[in-house]
Amino acid sequence: VLLARPALARAAAEAAAAAGRRADDENDDQRRFALVSPDVAVDRAGRVFVEEINTNGMVLGTHDRGGGYADLFHDDDYLKALLQIVGVDAYPRKDAYAAPLAAAVDGFCAARGGGCSSLIRRDLERAVHEEAHAGPHWYRLYPPLRCRGSRQDACDADGYWPEQARANSSLRAVAGETARDAAVGDFLAAVDTEAIHGARAVPGHGRWGPRRWKGVWAP
Repeated sequence: VLLARPALARAAAEAAAAAGRRADDENDDQRRFALVSPDVAVDRAGRVFVEEINTNGMVLGTHDRGGGYADLFHDDDYLKALLQIVGVDAYPRKDAYAAPLAAAVDGFCAARGGGCSSLIRRDLERAVHEEAHAGPHWYRLYPPLRCRGSRQDACDADGYWPEQARANSSLRAVAGETARDAAVGDFLAAVDTEAIHGARAVPGHGRWGPRRWKGVWAP
């Protein structure tokens, strides 16, 4: 997905231009997001190859439980949380943690050489808003972060949250990590964001120990 990001950004800009608009990072009404579905192949040696990344996405869900195969696609508010991460309802909990968020961003930017531009400040705030509204199933894979906080038992053996160590520095360099990306990574590594918004920020909330949500198995 990181490798495909430049192409996705170009496609979003082209679509905006075709509609007579400008893809504007400063306009919350024009935030870009994509649902993507990677197709992979595994060879006999266990090596994994990405064949393609489909940009039509594939998020299925149902609010009914019929047992068997149908339960693999049980919703459990996955789609609602996905839309809240994007900010369609303007992050309704943000006022509750506005003061500690402002203090954390001010402190980080003051300690950072050169301070923070208005776009970087917006990126930092959005990162916290997204985390606070991610719900029990979604979690951030990028930028990669080491374990801390309330669920140390969910850590991988290498000390990262599950799957995050795979987004190493080499991959990030090839993917074209920007200065704004790096600033968000530095902020999330330096600041205990879970303490800002009070929501459990551990990856996979309902997926590790025990893997249940609302009293039922969480797919």
